[in-house]
Amino acid sequence: MACFVLSALALKKQRLGLPHVDVPKLEVVDSRDDHGSEEADGTWIGEYVLFMEGIVRKRCGLPTFAFSDDYHLDADLFDEIPSPHVRALLIEFTNQVYPDWKDDGVDLPDYDYVRDDCRSYCEECEDAYEETYGTYDGPLAEDVEPDEDANAPGLSKRVRQARERRNAARQAERHRRQEARDDAESEVVDREWICGSDCDGFLDYVSERFRAEVTVDTDMLERMWEAFLEEKGERDFPPLIVELARRGS
Repeated sequence: MACFVLSALALKKQRLGLPHVDVPKLEVVDSRDDHGSEEADGTWIGEYVLFMEGIVRKRCGLPTFAFSDDYHLDADLFDEIPSPHVRALLIEFTNQVYPDWKDDGVDLPDYDYVRDDCRSYCEECEDAYEETYGTYDGPLAEDVEPDEDANAPGLSKRVRQARERRNAARQAERHRRQEARDDAESEVVDREWICGSDCDGFLDYVSERFRAEVTVDTDMLERMWEAFLEEKGERDFPPLIVELARRGS
């Protein structure tokens, strides 16, 4: 019900003549293009734009309002706010608090630490490491005595069975020696990092991990905004959009 009363008051003021809203000049600009990987590509800008969207939706009565992008904080972005009064408030608020919030409310991890912690990405890369394998100096499979002919004509059953048992033992020994050799020669005994530079895939992975570890304190923004409204005397009397009131009159 309070909203309808305020709307009527706004319309009455409009008919009586509403003072011109002086929109201050934006003194703070920021862009993701100005921040590289070591600054998380300016990811906090999107959080700030999202915060402002919530204010515009609430104070302008536009539940679906959205800025055209969240990459740039500049005058063109603020021009998208339909209410000059709300635009003036947010520009003044941004000029006043954005630099301090950016310093105190945005926590970036150490980039080099995150990058070093991402080296597991390179574990499966064939070009990142040079591996040295073990050697085998034990008895060779080929040195085992040759098998006896268990099917030679004229052999008795007992002799043939004895040869088959000896042949089976020789084959088992060959297998054991070959397995020992394979195990020794497949074991990595040394691994040397030989990658000369970080590849694009690795850097993309680092950037993703780095951004995920950035903390942006939007609760601080909310507290700053409430204090700002209190100081301006607008906390309990949110202004309505004169332009929308005019269209509805």
